[in-house]
Amino acid sequence: MILTRNWLSKFLNLESIKNADISKALNALGFEVEAETNFANLNTELIIGYVEQSHKIPDTHLSFNHVNIGTNTPLEIVCGGANVGPGQFVVIAPVGSTIANGLTMGERIIKGYKSQGMICALNEIGIPNSALNEAEQDLIYVIHSDQELMHLLGKNFAEIGYDDYAWEVDLTLNRSDALASLQLLKEIANFFNLKIKNPYSKEVKTNLLPNPKIQFQISKNLEQQINTLTCQRYQIHQEFKNLNVIDDLWLKINGHKAIDNPIENLATLATIQTGQPTILIDQDKIEEILKLDFVKHEDKEVLALISNHEIVQIIGLPTAKQFAVDASTTKILAIRLNFKPTIMRQQQKHLNLSNVNLQRYMKPLNPNLFDQSDQVLTHLLAQYKILAAKSSHQLIIKAPPTNTKFILTLEEIKNILGFELKAHQIKKLFKTLDFKVKTETKKITFYTDPNRVDIYGANDLCEEIARLYGYDKIQEVPLVIQANASVDKTKPNLEAKIGHYLIGAGFNNIKTYSLIPSDKNDQWNLFNLKQPVVLNSPLSQAHEVYRMNLASSIVETAIYNSVNNNKRLKLWEIADVYTRNLRQRHLSMLVTGEIVQEPIVKNDLDNNYFYLKGMVDAILDFYRIDPLSISFKETKPANNVIHPFINAEITIDQKTIGFIFKLNPKFENANKIKPTFVVELNLDLLFELANKNILFAPIAKFQSSSRDVSLILPDYVMYQELTQNLLNDVQYVASYKLMGEYQNEEMKTNNEKSITLSFVFNHLDKQLTEAEINQEWNQVLANIGKMKLKVR
Repeated sequence: MILTRNWLSKFLNLESIKNADISKALNALGFEVEAETNFANLNTELIIGYVEQSHKIPDTHLSFNHVNIGTNTPLEIVCGGANVGPGQFVVIAPVGSTIANGLTMGERIIKGYKSQGMICALNEIGIPNSALNEAEQDLIYVIHSDQELMHLLGKNFAEIGYDDYAWEVDLTLNRSDALASLQLLKEIANFFNLKIKNPYSKEVKTNLLPNPKIQFQISKNLEQQINTLTCQRYQIHQEFKNLNVIDDLWLKINGHKAIDNPIENLATLATIQTGQPTILIDQDKIEEILKLDFVKHEDKEVLALISNHEIVQIIGLPTAKQFAVDASTTKILAIRLNFKPTIMRQQQKHLNLSNVNLQRYMKPLNPNLFDQSDQVLTHLLAQYKILAAKSSHQLIIKAPPTNTKFILTLEEIKNILGFELKAHQIKKLFKTLDFKVKTETKKITFYTDPNRVDIYGANDLCEEIARLYGYDKIQEVPLVIQANASVDKTKPNLEAKIGHYLIGAGFNNIKTYSLIPSDKNDQWNLFNLKQPVVLNSPLSQAHEVYRMNLASSIVETAIYNSVNNNKRLKLWEIADVYTRNLRQRHLSMLVTGEIVQEPIVKNDLDNNYFYLKGMVDAILDFYRIDPLSISFKETKPANNVIHPFINAEITIDQKTIGFIFKLNPKFENANKIKPTFVVELNLDLLFELANKNILFAPIAKFQSSSRDVSLILPDYVMYQELTQNLLNDVQYVASYKLMGEYQNEEMKTNNEKSITLSFVFNHLDKQLTEAEINQEWNQVLANIGKMKLKVR
């Protein structure tokens, strides 16, 4: 990104601020200055001249010119530029001057004609060829202006903008908003405590047009890739052919080639300042239906606007000639788009091109820049006196509002920064940055600049505070090392126990990538988590967001193995899932193909739901979860990849801790995998619900005896309540456990279930007799009777 002093001076009073001060400010604010160019020092002297006469020198490509520089006698100059002609204002390097390409001018005789200096092309005086189109590289520069230039003859070229100073700034990924020079302007103003005089804030009075009658058809596979789509009409008078010299030079200093269409050049000027590209189309040349879809271009799939089966524009390239704005255009259709960055990275890769629009399409920018873009373009059209009327925006797709309100306590800010700032000090840091800061005694409410799409929470805001306060001002303090109490390792020990158990059962541990496509995140959001962590600038569509599930990754792993002829798998993974507000530990397990395969004795054991459910039961037992608090209930599947009937939500005391399901046979067949069952558990919640009280008791040395009973009881009876009542007045029960649970259709209709309990009787000091055991057992049966439960 390039920032120039002359452009800044349109908005700020920089009289007391040196170029070195601005360089220091940019670096201090986190915008690394990679290069600086002082155009005033590239040439020792350049003056403005006016070509009064121009004659071709016979048998050459040269011309002999009389150039008025405001003196009584015009200069005589031989020039090789094919475009030189009478009536032109040009740039002259007079005798004795040295220009940027190293040439020092002297009076010479060329083909018998005296030449007193040189009529210059831009690449001879410091503008690189990369900022010039092919024609401009071989032609002299003709100065165009809507101001009278005759009084400037003989004056320095700096009088009309070539005394500029440019900073080439390297932007970090999180500050793509600074691809709009208006954003960098706010940063400079804030740093030097300057007031911004924004000419674009003044309303341009013009006639109002009705909204354009355009219908948009968007390909289904693109619907989730577009954040914003708006269109607008401008009615213009075609009264100019060239940009004013100041705008033209600023465009070139910014490294962007001007094209033959001056209105497109105005749109580029608006794009550089606001960050929002604008597609301009001659409205009279298109149908009322525009389609946005992929088309073939040089054997690559690229995104394009289409009208009546013709390509209007391949997004990022110039509008096709038959639809472009030209000298006859009076009605302009302006389309503004904001995409998910990944799809435009793919577009840029397929086009093998980087230009002003693509650079902004493929970065995360505020999706609601269309108003500011219109504001700047409207002023430019009005400045050139060609705007007749315009319409308001027609919103086809509008991005949902993002959270811009954050409340932080001063204590939170202190803990994150490591040093203390007062509320009024913090508020003072955000003077011109479009942050609204409301302070209270112990907390601050921030309403962030909507263009700052990189701010998600407390850490980002504190980073912003530190940046604006100045990293150099932060005092260094010694590191305080504090001894901590011993760490509770119960949680990692349980995870390790799960791993050992699963490995012993023949499962293979896998490790999958935490970044997945956003559609996979949505499709497999089993736990209905909110606010996914979306990368500002993902490397590809395959790595757009941090995952909120493990199921999608473990299923993809099974498919990959199946393609490689490994169709019998037992897989597991313990890993984190993420949202903006939390980080959870999850366990996923998958079984596909036969559990046991014995080809010699033909004793294969097919995979089934109950096998994986048994693994879940064993894991829940590690956490000492009360068996009767666990429920496996059929639920509506989260997506069509899951079997519509063979699936269950796993709850403990009505809290969802996981899901178990079979994959849909259609999905299995399409991906050539065998019947597959999957589990995903929330280990953090499971640990929270676990019985973590460990009781130590002596072990009886006498022989124990057990008794079992099967009861029919209502669904609503809780295990804890049941066992407490059953053991009332029973003295010698050493232990008890749930042996099984059963429910037939009749019980299901009556909201009943059958459970089998086993009781172990023993005594620490003596061997219990049969009579004593029977007495205890009869008390249990009596308690069952008091509860009016049926014994099977």
